Amino acid sequence: MSLFVTTEQMDRHRRIGANLLAQGQPTQLNMVRGLILEGGPKGRQGLIPPIVETFEPEDITYVIDGSHRTNGGRWAGIEGFVAVHITGIRPDCPPYAFPNTWEEVRELPEKPDDPSIMKNYREPDHPYRLYRDFEPINGSTPRVEGQ
Repeated sequence: MSLFVTTEQMDRHRRIGANLLAQGQPTQLNMVRGLILEGGPKGRQGLIPPIVETFEPEDITYVIDGSHRTNGGRWAGIEGFVAVHITGIRPDCPPYAFPNTWEEVRELPEKPDDPSIMKNYREPDHPYRLYRDFEPINGSTPRVEGQ
């Protein structure tokens, strides 16, 4: 669902993965429960497995949260990952962006200013109206200020 990942966040997740491996812990793509990260840019922050959602009216499964982790794994040759899988979404509550293919995702040095480069929003004039807020469980928030 995201057309880009940033180099900074990719590097952050590589460091987190390396630290988890060094501690003998599952990495971000094979963790079976959440954990608390200390000392990051937001201080103390939760991290849960990636969240994927199957929106039955379209019969499509989306990565709703975890694009950096899942794309990093894909680029490293990992073929699968553990996820929180949500189904049974009401038809009037679609994901906030249309799907894209894995091949459309690009790593960029920084977040683009143009929202159309970020995702294929369902409502381009109000891109985050349908956003599912996972900040309380993992610190993830929209990456565009003021929306």
